[in-house]
Formats: sequence, C-alpha cells, structure tokens
Amino acid sequence: MLIVTIEKFSAATQSRKVIGRTLISNTGEGTKDRANYSVKVGNRRNALNPRKIYDEPAREGFVENYPRTNLNVWRLVMRALNSAFPEEAKRKGAENGE
Repeated sequence: MLIVTIEKFSAATQSRKVIGRTLISNTGEGTKDRANYSVKVGNRRNALNPRKIYDEPAREGFVENYPRTNLNVWRLVMRALNSAFPEEAKRKGAENGE
C-alpha cells in the first residue's frame, strides 16, 4: 500500500500539519508488469488515521491495468487522484476549450 500524505508547513513557526492523505492499494489482480489499484481519499476528519480512511473514505477510485514497471510512481498517484475526482478532468477540458 502506498500512503500519500500532504503536509502544510509554516515557515514562520516551523510547524507541520497533515492536511490530506490518500491510500493506494494493489488489489492483487493483474500481472507482474500490470496491476490494478484501489484508491481511498481521506478528509480532514480522518487524515491522521489510515485505518479510518480505508473504512470511511471521502472519495474512492480505481486504477486499472497500470503499467507499473514502465512508469514512475507519480503517474500512478496522478491517475489515482483523477479516478477519485473525475469532475476535475472534465473541468480541465472545459478550461482548455474542449
């Protein structure tokens, strides 16, 4: 499982605060070169507790047939977030005149 954590860092106070967390889990399906992943996005209430995110995600998604040996992990993170927030892909297309 990958845990993607977003922290807010204050340069003034040198303090950190977790403001978001997403879990990306290999489903065990697929092949050595291609895999499927479930995506669970936390919210402010459960951002500190991965178990709560897994049980009560704010958003869910799925990445299918990802070529894990050919692409780096950041592409997986992008696809995972896009799957959980499909309206953002539509919005981006509208902003670009599509």
